[in-house]
Amino acid sequence: MDPYLLCVDGGYDRNRGARTPWDSLPSRCDAKPPSTKENACMPRVSKLTKRARATGIIAGIVKHFVEASHFLGGKEYSRRELVAEFQSHIAAIDEVDAKRAALAAAVEKERKLGRQTAALARYVKMMASSRFGLTPTICADFGWEVPKLPGPKTVKAKLEGAARARETRKARGTMGKRQRKKIRGW
Repeated sequence: MDPYLLCVDGGYDRNRGARTPWDSLPSRCDAKPPSTKENACMPRVSKLTKRARATGIIAGIVKHFVEASHFLGGKEYSRRELVAEFQSHIAAIDEVDAKRAALAAAVEKERKLGRQTAALARYVKMMASSRFGLTPTICADFGWEVPKLPGPKTVKAKLEGAARARETRKARGTMGKRQRKKIRGW
C-alpha cells in the first residue's frame, strides 16, 4: 500500500486522487517535511543530486507553469519567484563547492609551509645550541623548553627504582633464565 495514496482521514484513495499534505502521511519515523532537520530517517542527498533535481524542476516550471501565480505550501508564488528560489539553491551549492575548494587549497598550503618551517626550526635549534649553548635564557628567548639534563641519581632514587623494577617483574611474571628452567609441567 503506497503511503501517498492515503486520504487525510486514513482511508485508501482508490482513484489515485490528489496527494495529502506531508503531516497527514504515516511514516516509519513520523517524518516531517523533508526540509526539517528533525527527520532522522531521511537519507542524505548529495549536492550533485540536489543540483540535478533543482535544474530539472526549473526546466519543468519554465515549460509547464504558464499561469501567472501558483499557490504552494500556503504561499503564493509567481513563475519567476519559483525559478529564483531554485536558482538560489543552485547558487548556494556552487558557493559551498568553491569555498570547500578554497579551504582544501589553504589547508594544503599550510601543511606544506608547516613541513618547511619544522625543518628550519630544527636547523635553527642546532645552530643556536652550537653558537650559544642551550642555556635557560637562550631557550626562553627562542620559546623552547630547557632540555632536562640527567644528573647523578641519589641512593634513595636508586632504591626506589630497584623496588619498582622488582614489583613490575613480579606483576608481569617475568623470570630469568634459571628460574624458567626450574618450572616443570609434571
